[in-house]
Amino acid sequence: MKVIAAGFGLTHPSISSSGAKVAKKVDLKISENDVCKKLNNYWDGTNDGETVCNIVENGRDTCTGDSGGPLVYSQGGSHQLVGITSFGILPYELRQNPTCGTNGGAAFYTHV
Repeated sequence: MKVIAAGFGLTHPSISSSGAKVAKKVDLKISENDVCKKLNNYWDGTNDGETVCNIVENGRDTCTGDSGGPLVYSQGGSHQLVGITSFGILPYELRQNPTCGTNGGAAFYTHV
């Protein structure tokens, strides 16, 4: 399922950059992927539970400062809130130099 996340978070992959002055959006795709489960043992492996997951691809991600922002499903000109931006996790081997938009990482959203 394709979704849109929006927020005022960091606009550069480096966590030392500053946040957006106006809200930005990013097109994402919800994943039902084993990578989500490997990165978050509490994730139940489906997007029907308490959290929704997407795997970062092509550097498209939410970032620090986006937490609390909407995750919406858009169809036919209408938007439906499906989640709230919560947190991201990187594979263990990439955690020494954390940056947003790292391919192979996962972002999690509270399902509403």
